[in-house]
Amino acid sequence: MAVCQSSSGHFWITVEGSGKPFIRIPFDTAEFCFESALELEDTFDVLQVLSLQPGETIERIEEMIGVWLNRERVSRVWG
Repeated sequence: MAVCQSSSGHFWITVEGSGKPFIRIPFDTAEFCFESALELEDTFDVLQVLSLQPGETIERIEEMIGVWLNRERVSRVWG
């Protein structure tokens, strides 16, 4: 996993080496994107997810990313 910034200024969790987005949900800050990527690496075998793309696993990943996106939004409001 890697974190990349797009030309629009958003941060994306990408597949290291390929630069392809792992999931198409952007973050506004590198910090929360990075923390989310670390949690995903600790929770899932990323290579297996990429090769199989099981629906239930993708849904769980999107839920986890949603938690980090909510944390990011809250921190920006209160920060």
